[in-house]
Amino acid sequence: MSGKGVIGAIIASVVLSVGIVGALGYFLLPVVFPNIAEPPMEEDQGIVLQSIYHETTSPAVIHDASTTYEKIPETEVNITIQQNSRILAKFSGEALLQIGTTFSGEVNFFVALVIEGVGNRTTRIHFFDNTGGGYGAIREYTQNLNDFYQTGALPSGTYTVSVYWKSEFDATDINQLFLSLIGAPTTRALLVQEII
Repeated sequence: MSGKGVIGAIIASVVLSVGIVGALGYFLLPVVFPNIAEPPMEEDQGIVLQSIYHETTSPAVIHDASTTYEKIPETEVNITIQQNSRILAKFSGEALLQIGTTFSGEVNFFVALVIEGVGNRTTRIHFFDNTGGGYGAIREYTQNLNDFYQTGALPSGTYTVSVYWKSEFDATDINQLFLSLIGAPTTRALLVQEII
């Protein structure tokens, strides 16, 4: 066999081997490992019995001097469920963190999605600056909020779902967190579902 024939045979056998292994992997891996191609779920949806959706673009702001939890305006939904249903709550919005010109240090704001009497899921919005005397200009940072909380089975009744926020440190009221601005409205939304 000539040198070209040997090289051609080697190339053909490599291509054929890659094709066979690829085809076997494509068709047999899902059979052997059935969940390999499925992305992980955030929550177990179940069967949705009812949905309540509320959204708003009304301005909302909290200053760093507010160190106790306050309800974010227009973020409350009541839902009445049957025995052994679960509640799935989702909150979304765009947070704008505004840092004062002279600020140096750490800022922490907390946003809590709360099912009253059941529990909550809390997100931290954090900023740190160690320049000593501040930056000399206002700084703004955005963060998308996409929080969800799913309960276990609950007794029948009416439950209140709300969103609260607070600052961890009082930095003399020079930093603030917005969930919508006058003239630049962004949407914050609360979706509450009864599921089984």
